[in-house]
Amino acid sequence: MIRRCMLMEKNIFSTKQVRKASTLFHCLVCDFSKMSKQLKKKYKLTIVPKVLFFDVKGRKVWQLTSTKAKPAGVAKKMLKIASASKKLLKAMNKK
Repeated sequence: MIRRCMLMEKNIFSTKQVRKASTLFHCLVCDFSKMSKQLKKKYKLTIVPKVLFFDVKGRKVWQLTSTKAKPAGVAKKMLKIASASKKLLKAMNKK
């Protein structure tokens, strides 16, 4: 389990393009072994590592579980999520 987390960190999240995209997010790292059963069930946390992405309303919009994902694709998806969340936030503030 820890080995896969380290692989994801090294192969994806340590790359320049993903690190740049991650500046648009608030990141929280959770210890799977200390999570409540309710959260594990709600987000179907059976595979580790799993990175969940939420929009500004707190809805899960994407998850990453592969340690072999291409960093360019991950960064592109992150930028798309950040852009959509920015638009959603503007719409929420107009109300």
